[in-house]
Amino acid sequence: MKMLLLLLLATGTSLAQNALPALNQKAPELELHQGLQTPGDLTPTLASLHGRIVVLEFWATWCGGCIAAIPHLNETADQVKDKPVTFISVTDEDAGVVKAFLQKRTMKSWIGIDKEGATFARYGILGRPQTLIIDGDGILRAATGPEQVTVALLENALAGRYPATEPATRDASAVPMEFTKGVPPPLL
Repeated sequence: MKMLLLLLLATGTSLAQNALPALNQKAPELELHQGLQTPGDLTPTLASLHGRIVVLEFWATWCGGCIAAIPHLNETADQVKDKPVTFISVTDEDAGVVKAFLQKRTMKSWIGIDKEGATFARYGILGRPQTLIIDGDGILRAATGPEQVTVALLENALAGRYPATEPATRDASAVPMEFTKGVPPPLL
């Protein structure tokens, strides 16, 4: 019984730590180990990008959806390259793995290596790909998939117009437990 109680307490703590940051609130600072494809080998921070729209993508070299989104994100980045917009793709993989991947595939974003997973945790990222839009004042304005990042979305963001936010909670513990009809939800 004590073990079950400890397990339930640990699960509750874990879910609380996965709370996503609120839209229209200050975005958590990035905590990256290393930057790749950045000017002067800069490790990006939101503070250093003040005044710029940040397209923050969470991805991995092994993620099929992430890889499929690369051409779209590259094209979008090309179309806004003369505007104050910075694309940062954050992964928790080893820099050597990412460098090998980049020798085979072009990515027009800066790459942030989140070696310890701190940025993933701060943003409550549980799956990939996930893309966030942060305004020039460091306010989290939108959470979407990479395929929804368009020139129109970024032009609107530059003009201070953001998609309407849903009043529903963004707490990761609110993810429905029943994913398939007829399948009972898990015990925990």
